[in-house]
Amino acid sequence: MPIDLSTATEIVDRYLVAEEQADFESISALFSENPRIKNAANPEITGSDALTRFCRGFWDRTERRDFEVIDISVQDNTVYAFVNSALRFRASAAFGPVIARGTFEVTLPTALKFVVNENHKIIDLLVCHETTTAAQLAAGAR
Repeated sequence: MPIDLSTATEIVDRYLVAEEQADFESISALFSENPRIKNAANPEITGSDALTRFCRGFWDRTERRDFEVIDISVQDNTVYAFVNSALRFRASAAFGPVIARGTFEVTLPTALKFVVNENHKIIDLLVCHETTTAAQLAAGAR
């Protein structure tokens, strides 16, 4: 079922606010019971605990998350959002084999792809951003 731009914008805005505030109750209200989530270079996660694992992994690694929406578009039941993600990572955040020894900040251009069901619940989330910059900053963080 197609989704309109107004509804798509509301989903994106609610998702980003919940991410910024590490608000699991609000973010879980946006997702289906068994979503599929793929975040950058990380393995895809699925199942009833996928959202918990995704959020815990992101929120445990970051002290601050600020998102600026650049653009949103819709095609059928898929929402695309391009955002700037300003993040402050904690000391000990891992990027593959690289472990941050101190906190550091980075802004990453990020593409988000949300596939929603007929009830406008997110069934599939794809988060795309490059990972080299964050890993290099983590390696140099003191």
